[in-house]
Amino acid sequence: MFLDVSGKKPLLEYAQRVILRTPKMLLWIGLWVVLTGCCTHRFTKPAQPLTEPQSVMDGVKKRAALLTSFEFNTRVAHYGESGVFKGAVDVLGHRPARLRFEVLSPTDDTLAVVVSDGKRFISHERGKPRCLVGPACAANVSRLLPIAFEGSELFDLLTGGTSFLTHDQADVTWDDCEGAYRLTLRRKIDDTEQTVWLSPDSFVTAKMRVVRKKKELFVLEYDDFRTVGGVEVPFSIRLTSEHRGTDLSIDLREAYINETKPGTLFEPTCPQGTQEEEVPCP
Repeated sequence: MFLDVSGKKPLLEYAQRVILRTPKMLLWIGLWVVLTGCCTHRFTKPAQPLTEPQSVMDGVKKRAALLTSFEFNTRVAHYGESGVFKGAVDVLGHRPARLRFEVLSPTDDTLAVVVSDGKRFISHERGKPRCLVGPACAANVSRLLPIAFEGSELFDLLTGGTSFLTHDQADVTWDDCEGAYRLTLRRKIDDTEQTVWLSPDSFVTAKMRVVRKKKELFVLEYDDFRTVGGVEVPFSIRLTSEHRGTDLSIDLREAYINETKPGTLFEPTCPQGTQEEEVPCP
């Protein structure tokens, strides 16, 4: 039994008395919960919301054209079937699909690296004699992630952009609960649906959900939006997948937009003295 600090009377009895004394307050609280639910109300509704899916997709493409490269210092936390990982990861990208991931020690030494120029990739762990090489397919460039994405998809995913599902049907509406455009794309051949919630101003992605054959593949949620280099980007990214048992959080500590050049940082070259091992795409 829960007791108050004096140990004389149960806190539950005290709580009941408070409830009986404040019925009007509870009525208002209950009404507020019913009306709002778990709504986020992220953005202000435009006076004249867009009604054509293509207009919203054009807005996303215009934002993407403003963002050619990024350099992020991040803190990553991953909870999955293989265990828990927490640490610092530097992530760099240059369109269309150049990527570099560096897992860092507490003293900022490189522990592992994955590099792709969009065509080939390498993956190496410090102290290991072998260096993995191969085509830059989704499985290879996403080796440090719980879900595989193509290089260009990863660029968008990490910067609050959207890679659109090839689709047969598209719908858009204003979602009052989320406070964002809700763009839904459907593909019949494999019964896949992609739903994206977008800012009405910058068209940055606030949330994305992908379902195939009525099974949710993953959900992406973005938060803490800040303007860097004239582009609004999320400083908080969360990727969850219930059927894969994974929960990945990426929090940006530092961010640089359009300052990274497509040079040697993205060359898939193994460290000197290591033995290359070819890894084919599945």
